Amino acid sequence: MNVAAEARARPASPASGARSRSPADARARLERTAAPGRGHFALAAGCRVAGTAADVAFWLITAGLFAGVAAHTLTPAALGHAGAVLGVVVLGRGLAGYGARRGADAGAEAVSAALARQVLRVTLRPAGWGDAEPAALAHAVLELADQIGDYHRTTRPARLACPAAAGVLAVVAVLHWPAALLLAATTPLIPLNLHLAGHATRAVADRQLREVRALSARLADRFRGLRTLVMLGAAPREAAAVSAAAAGLNRASAAVLRRAFISSAVLDIAVTFAIALTALYTGLMLLGYLPATRLPRLTLSTALQVLVLAPVYFAPLRALGAGYHEREAALAALDTLDTHPAPPHPPSPRPSPSPSPGPPTAQLDAPAVELDTLTVRYPGAQRPVLQAVTVRLAPGRVAAVCAPSGAGKTTLLATIAGLITPSAGTVTLGCAPASRPPSPTVVSWLGQTTLLLAGSLADNIRLGNPTASGHAVHDAARRAGLADLLACLPDGLGTRIGAGGWGVSAGQAQRVALARALLRDAPLWLLDEPTAHLDAAGEAELCRALARAWRGRTVLIATHSPAVTALADEIWTLAGGQLLVEKRR
Repeated sequence: MNVAAEARARPASPASGARSRSPADARARLERTAAPGRGHFALAAGCRVAGTAADVAFWLITAGLFAGVAAHTLTPAALGHAGAVLGVVVLGRGLAGYGARRGADAGAEAVSAALARQVLRVTLRPAGWGDAEPAALAHAVLELADQIGDYHRTTRPARLACPAAAGVLAVVAVLHWPAALLLAATTPLIPLNLHLAGHATRAVADRQLREVRALSARLADRFRGLRTLVMLGAAPREAAAVSAAAAGLNRASAAVLRRAFISSAVLDIAVTFAIALTALYTGLMLLGYLPATRLPRLTLSTALQVLVLAPVYFAPLRALGAGYHEREAALAALDTLDTHPAPPHPPSPRPSPSPSPGPPTAQLDAPAVELDTLTVRYPGAQRPVLQAVTVRLAPGRVAAVCAPSGAGKTTLLATIAGLITPSAGTVTLGCAPASRPPSPTVVSWLGQTTLLLAGSLADNIRLGNPTASGHAVHDAARRAGLADLLACLPDGLGTRIGAGGWGVSAGQAQRVALARALLRDAPLWLLDEPTAHLDAAGEAELCRALARAWRGRTVLIATHSPAVTALADEIWTLAGGQLLVEKRR
């Protein structure tokens, strides 16, 4: 579908409606994603409950042993029996911990796999994520799905096993009910503080996800079009933009870590405070500072058992509370998976009242191209791709380089552009005494495919000259034959194309590349199969546009097309690393 047809057919984005869901709806949606791992999480929760029971038994026996040693009432036989029981308890606790980890891991993998499959199914639908950039899709499948799975790994078994804390509290109540009341009274401090800390995490989690997606998309686009960026002289500028995006991600990640540390600190402080109150109470009771007439008597053995069971009581609550931070991050990830809105359309560029094409990118007139015994050999190759090639292309002439695929046409163009250093011989541009070595700064490059970055049509054309005014961009687009396309676009030059924007046909993309070359105004044009993916009508239109655009410039064009070859003044034929020249006019 070309861009004009897509502009008419594309539906409005539902993102705004999706994002209007209430927090309760979002949390319910997040909980439903745990369904694929429900059985594994139940197994993990059962193992956790068994582990908590083993912890209670271990500490009760240990506290009794210490109390017996302090009171000198522990006999060797009792010590042997207690040691054997402790061994069984420790073994059972280890097996329970192993089962809990395996069950939680299996449940998280099931959740992540189900979410990844769902994303892929939606991606393959024509009405799904077909407009989304590949980096965002990879991020969703590889990271966001795992992030939600990790949240359920942490919180789902802990929530199911949370009633074990009530069992520990019941044991404490049997031992000494005032201590159980004290523990129960301090319990609400944990969810209250963690809710506040976790709520503050949502904004930074959203920001981190946006920064990750922006950096991923930018890297994917820039690596895919690295040669084009080098030829346009835009590589340093784009490298600085990537560095800035990476710095933004670092700041967002640091903010997430700060909130995570705060959540952990709040959890530790709340638990420590509750345990400290219990310890203070038992200490005052043992020292006789509290009226024993109104409270049950507390012995050393009971006091030790209460103190060692206090951390066991809070352990399930701490495991549950640890998920508050991860829940906000998982909600942000789920929101991205659910809506994935297209980037907002930028405002249409306002043409400058006075034309200002910006500084020229090249200071030469159309140069001559001189190759003197040029040889290019790739490492490990048996024969050179180009061997002792000597030829001269006069200024302002057009040469068509013809050869079978793999014969070295692209290598020849890349060497003339200065992207490949020859093994021997020289390449010079211009005529003495103003000749110079090859350099991408004096070249406009058009390849078989056109690099389209996420941004407006004007931004993509302006890659050829970042300082060009809106008037200059519009003039270059008109001269490249994009006038009819601009009339069909909803925002003209401000319409987003490339990743996440409107789709363009192969012919329209080549016209965008031609507009870049016109805006760049380089004196030397190198074209590598620019009509390779066009039909006959598209090829004819592009040939007419090229013939108008490259007047007054030196042009080398690698092609298999007779229509393009017919435009050339000379035909260069590559065969076996040698170059044969046929001058037609």
